[in-house]
Amino acid sequence: MSHLSEKDVFDYLVSHPNFLVEHPQLLDMLNVHHNESGTTSLQGHQHKRLKVQLQQQQQQLDTLTLHARRSEQIYQVFSSCHRHLMMHNNFADLADNLVTLISANLDICECKLLQYHDGLASIVTHRLSASPCYLGRINQQEQALLFDTECQSVALYLIGDTQTPLAVLAFASKDPIHFEPSQDSFFINEFVKALQTKLADFA
Repeated sequence: MSHLSEKDVFDYLVSHPNFLVEHPQLLDMLNVHHNESGTTSLQGHQHKRLKVQLQQQQQQLDTLTLHARRSEQIYQVFSSCHRHLMMHNNFADLADNLVTLISANLDICECKLLQYHDGLASIVTHRLSASPCYLGRINQQEQALLFDTECQSVALYLIGDTQTPLAVLAFASKDPIHFEPSQDSFFINEFVKALQTKLADFA
């Protein structure tokens, strides 16, 4: 009788996926050594793997659900912001209204709409020259230019362009991973376009 290699056994089981189902007694006879739990039956090992897979799938589902809820919340908030653009005819009133609306409905510690001045030039140069939006961390000196409190992550949006900046829309969070470069900013970017048109009318 020829010697069966591990690959032969593996290939056979792959080609006959019902083999262990048709011979369930074999599952009880097989033992698998696990580094953490020691020797256990193959069936028990499969149950543990299935449990881990189900937990991972549940975590993924929970994450997707959280992202969906957050996206819906952001959509609702910035839809309201769009409507409020039509209600004001000067920068100060518009800024106060938008900041109040956004701060009350999003999980952030601070929101600012800052009319551009020379003091913001370093922010535009270092954070917003390559892209009109920046998500991530900034240093304490930059924080002091934008916010009243310390924060761990920010989202910055340039209103206008680097040659003729009109304002900076800034969000701050105490959570270091609340704002990250990989995040989808579609709803906010659409609002920024409308806000830029509105602020250009004030200029």
